[in-house]
Amino acid sequence: MPFVSVIIPNYNHAPFLRQRIDSVLGQNWQDFEVIILDDCSTDYSREVIESYRGNPKIKSIIYNNQNSGSPFKQWQKGIELSEGKLIWIAESDDYANEALLNTLVQPFIHEPLLILSYCQSVIVDESSKPVRLLDWADALDELKWKQDYIESTSVELENYLSFRNTIPNASAVLFRKPSNVLLLEESTKMKMLGDWLFWRKLLSQEGKVAFFCAPLNFFRLHSQTTRNATTKEKELTRMKEYRRLIIPRYLNIYDKRYDWMIHEWFANRRVLKNTNNYFVPDLPFILIIRFFLIGAAKISGKFFR
Repeated sequence: MPFVSVIIPNYNHAPFLRQRIDSVLGQNWQDFEVIILDDCSTDYSREVIESYRGNPKIKSIIYNNQNSGSPFKQWQKGIELSEGKLIWIAESDDYANEALLNTLVQPFIHEPLLILSYCQSVIVDESSKPVRLLDWADALDELKWKQDYIESTSVELENYLSFRNTIPNASAVLFRKPSNVLLLEESTKMKMLGDWLFWRKLLSQEGKVAFFCAPLNFFRLHSQTTRNATTKEKELTRMKEYRRLIIPRYLNIYDKRYDWMIHEWFANRRVLKNTNNYFVPDLPFILIIRFFLIGAAKISGKFFR
């Protein structure tokens, strides 16, 4: 039985797929199996994937006959098929340093209560050119992710993951296979933020989480990246999913830990013209009050990171 199951869920990422698969197969830690799931791609992904058929590390290659509608359904399917104790969701448009898996495995060997281990990511463009470190979480704490740490899941959840997805790229994460795959069930109903919900459910169990500040994961931003979505439909979906993830007990007009949602709406509101949400974000009333109290000038300026 392999120690790690690597799940590569793919949809129309043919230009990046070979680099992704090669970076998995070239890991220093070799006790793993690979499961490749293609969600009915319409590009030449199948041709790339088939070139790896017969590789001894690849346990399964599965093609969907129709698109599932949610990347998190593919996560669930991969976990159900996996045999490893640990899971790595290696997104098909990202890639990894050869030391990533070995680094993330180590704390599981020494910390029996560890649930999840992840590392820093470098944002790269379509041609794999580095852009900057992925500093998505720094708005909550500028120093926390500048050093390695092992923390209790309760602290991680209560102080960080409750307010923002501080584990912003699944490709940088290794987690213990959940005994109940239904932890992902609610995430499969989401199109954009299912990973944030899954991390919160996973870390609601008593245990520990480890972080490494070494940038061993390469997170690719390109025109198809979910976070780059700027259509009206996707922005409205994003706001609705944010509403579902806000924890009501933290909402008050003096707490700014959800303000980044207002900032994101303001930055992307141009695509919401001719809708009511061009003027008012589809967010809880208290956040809307904060928006008007703070003032649009501050929101569009340097008030937020």
